[in-house]
Amino acid sequence: MESQYRYRGLVCNIGPGERRHRLIFGVVLIQLSIVAWALMLAFGLDQLWRLSLQVPLWLGLMGIGQAHYQICVGFDFIGKVDPAVAGDVVGHDSPAFRRALRLRSLKLLAGTGAGAALLTTLAYAIG
Repeated sequence: MESQYRYRGLVCNIGPGERRHRLIFGVVLIQLSIVAWALMLAFGLDQLWRLSLQVPLWLGLMGIGQAHYQICVGFDFIGKVDPAVAGDVVGHDSPAFRRALRLRSLKLLAGTGAGAALLTTLAYAIG
C-alpha cells in the first residue's frame, strides 16, 4: 500500500503557469546572488558578508526545484492536490497520502538547503 502512495506522491500540484513563475523566480534569485557576490568581491567587503547569500540561494534553488518537480511545498504541507492539475488521484484524503506529500516537500527543502549551503561555502572560500 505504501508504494501506491509513494508513486502518487509524485503527482504535480501546480500548473504550467505556476511552474514557469517559480523557475523564473529561482533563476533570477541565483543570478542576483552571483551579482551580489561579485560586488562583495569588487568592493572588498568582509568575507562574513558572503554568508548572507545563503537565503537568496536557498530560495532560488527551491524555486527551480519546485518548477522541476511540479510541486508547491506549501500545498504539500497542507495536503492540497488540485484535481484540475493532478487528475483523479485516488486516496488523496488519506493520512498516508498527506504524509507522502509532506515527506516529498521535506526532501526538497533539505536538498535545496544543502545545495545552498554548499554554494554559500564556495562563495565564502573563493576570493
